[in-house]
Amino acid sequence: MAATKSPITNARPLAAVSPTQMRPIVLPWSVNPGNECKSHAHVSRSNRYPWYQLLQNPRQTPSSTWWYGLKFADFACSFYESFIPALFETKLLDTFGSGFENFAPWCNKRYYGGDKLWHAYLVYRVRSETDPSIGRFVAVRKVAETLNARTGADLDTTIDTLCRLALEGAPGLPGFRNRWYTGMDAELPAGHYPGLSLLSAATYLHHVSLVKELLEEGHCPAARDDLFPCAMHLAAWAGHADLLELFQEQLPEFEKTGPYPDQWRGKVGGKSVLGAAQRGDMDMVRLAVYPPSRAAASFPEKATDFVDIRHGEVAVRSPLGRYLYLAASKTSSWEVRQYIMGFLSKDLDGVERKDNPHGHSLISHVESGNLEMVRHLLDAGANVHGVEGYGGSALFRAVWACHEDVADLLLERGADPNKYGISPYGTTLTAAARSGSIHMVRKLLDHGTKIVEWDALTLLRAVDSEHTALVELLLDLGAGAGTDICGG
Repeated sequence: MAATKSPITNARPLAAVSPTQMRPIVLPWSVNPGNECKSHAHVSRSNRYPWYQLLQNPRQTPSSTWWYGLKFADFACSFYESFIPALFETKLLDTFGSGFENFAPWCNKRYYGGDKLWHAYLVYRVRSETDPSIGRFVAVRKVAETLNARTGADLDTTIDTLCRLALEGAPGLPGFRNRWYTGMDAELPAGHYPGLSLLSAATYLHHVSLVKELLEEGHCPAARDDLFPCAMHLAAWAGHADLLELFQEQLPEFEKTGPYPDQWRGKVGGKSVLGAAQRGDMDMVRLAVYPPSRAAASFPEKATDFVDIRHGEVAVRSPLGRYLYLAASKTSSWEVRQYIMGFLSKDLDGVERKDNPHGHSLISHVESGNLEMVRHLLDAGANVHGVEGYGGSALFRAVWACHEDVADLLLERGADPNKYGISPYGTTLTAAARSGSIHMVRKLLDHGTKIVEWDALTLLRAVDSEHTALVELLLDLGAGAGTDICGG
């Protein structure tokens, strides 16, 4: 059966790299050897600019002979052509802290190019890596090749999509196998199970015939391995109601699969509720919490129960309650959040503070850049500063993530830039200096941000951003004046 369009397969990567390193690299931007800019030109490894050589040999310094002949036009135009493919070929990003764990759920967060870069790198590594002991690159490619062989799906498109699903699986460092998902699954010990990976891929891409074949082979849609989210999650996330109902029919009402609280499976799966919430689709959420095949569907008096628990009485610390609260906190739809929270008991002790019931949720959506959710939470009574903790106030986190519109809203609602003092990452002014935004620095100053003489970190972040005007402004204001960095 032909695959239907999914929410992410049409997303265009920053760079798409050929399966072998010797073949041309295709970029969204490029330059020919004569420095005439052309879109989608092909650049081979033999066409090496200084940036490529520098990355291949980091010890090479600008004093080398080739540097002196470099004109500004070469510098400006060739950088965009050569830097990304050269960076990829060095494989330096294998050991660089990618922050992949912060991408999950990447579909509900606002990024400014970083997600595209990491997706492009993952595509490159999946296409070119041959050693199965490095990361899970070869494993991802084998899933794509198997799906291609069994369905006829386009291989390049499949790899592109599966690499996005791998981002959702949240590996921390792509080059290390032990940093990919190793959490405890409901049924299986951590590890790679090719059949489950194939089931997840076929589900997301809506290859119905293959999904049915894999179910007949005994693969459980509620189980996952270390590559992709489970099939139940992906069916709901992609909006494939037919497959979600099929999976629900295959599963028991509720069944413990191990001694730990999270080891269970059932028609109402926490992962399917989470996927539907991430999608922000009320119809999919209702299907996830009220499967047509559930036993209670035959009893009108239990029509609103959640797995035999009365509506509004699910304990938030229970296995079911934890998944419901997680789903409510990860959606970008206020309607979906309110609907899911309605299943939980009013006692949210342990997950939210009684004097600030929406504080943790506010922090989560501030970091994600979900402006409308932040607005709803503030209207519902969330403290504008969020909750005091390791990562600073809500305003600090909005500025750190470069979500200027969210920062503006918090300031409009009375956020104090000096609240909670200095976090391990500095002050709110440090976060603005880190982003290199003199506009945001001035805005914070206008709202009463204090300059701390012994705060060298803010000045160092401005220096790191190579923003001369910003460094001069901070020096004029006395930032770091009491530290050795300024001779104090």
